[in-house]
Amino acid sequence: MSAVLALVIGLVAAANGERAHLAQVELVGPLSSARFEPVATDGTVGAGQLGSTRVEGGLRVGERRRLVLPLPTRRPLEVSVEGEGSARFEAWLAEPDEEPLAGLSAGLRARPLPPVEDPSRGGLAQPTWALLAAGAALVLSLRRRPAWALALAVALAGTGYALERRLAPAPDPGLLLYDGDLSVGAWRRAEARAAQLSLTPPRAGSAFSVVARPAQAPLSWVVSLDGDWCAYAPGARVYALSSAAPGAEKGAQGGLARGANGLFDLAEVWWREAGEWSARGPWLSGAPLSAAEGAAQHAESPPGWLASGLPQGVPVLLARAAQDEGGRPVWLRVTGL
Repeated sequence: MSAVLALVIGLVAAANGERAHLAQVELVGPLSSARFEPVATDGTVGAGQLGSTRVEGGLRVGERRRLVLPLPTRRPLEVSVEGEGSARFEAWLAEPDEEPLAGLSAGLRARPLPPVEDPSRGGLAQPTWALLAAGAALVLSLRRRPAWALALAVALAGTGYALERRLAPAPDPGLLLYDGDLSVGAWRRAEARAAQLSLTPPRAGSAFSVVARPAQAPLSWVVSLDGDWCAYAPGARVYALSSAAPGAEKGAQGGLARGANGLFDLAEVWWREAGEWSARGPWLSGAPLSAAEGAAQHAESPPGWLASGLPQGVPVLLARAAQDEGGRPVWLRVTGL
């Protein structure tokens, strides 16, 4: 069994509300990329809603590589390559007996997923439109001097391009949310990002689901020869869900209790009891949960998305971690504490 296969055994992905499927393929160089596209029932390829899987990375002449790929559906495949080499589907891998989140309670699985927005604009920024409108008027005024008009148009195009780059919003790194029900010792880990989500194949025996919202959005995959995976769903939100507890990737053994924070430093904490929210300020690792007093009472309320969809009649803790993970803010939403 290859090292790549050992890494990805146990992965289950769900695209369009259904499981994606793992398959073993063989690539033979020379090639720069390979694409695996499901064939629709009417025989067409690349039907949009079916998604696709693309492998990126060069192979030299005669070089062979076996990979395990996530494919969006268990349909016949159309395989194409860029280069003179070849790509071949070998076999579907056996499906796991149950979904990765099947062991979680219905209430934990039903908690709302975090909202993430795509910061990219659908058109030009207003300052760019203003520049182009003023430039168009100047160009028209120079119509009797075409050489000047052409030079001005070129200059305006370059300035507009530079202005758009300067005004372009920064990419949203997404976020990481841990939903916990400590009365049964269960966690749901949700990685979230708009349009695309980079993933590292899990260790052997671990598992996670990948879903798109809205559920009907097509979800495609890009896999590098180095083993990195990226799930794409343009215009949608992408989530990777697992039952991993906070700190599990780093081998942390601590837990969370009112008497001691055994996880990591929390920058902001909110506590709900008897239907009332109170701000508790920071909660440092190893310290007990502080009382709601002093300036902490006047801190801002928890984010609305974080406080929505929670069970009623039980204490709830919401928190933001002091340190980001991979550039993403980390949030906690916990009951049973």
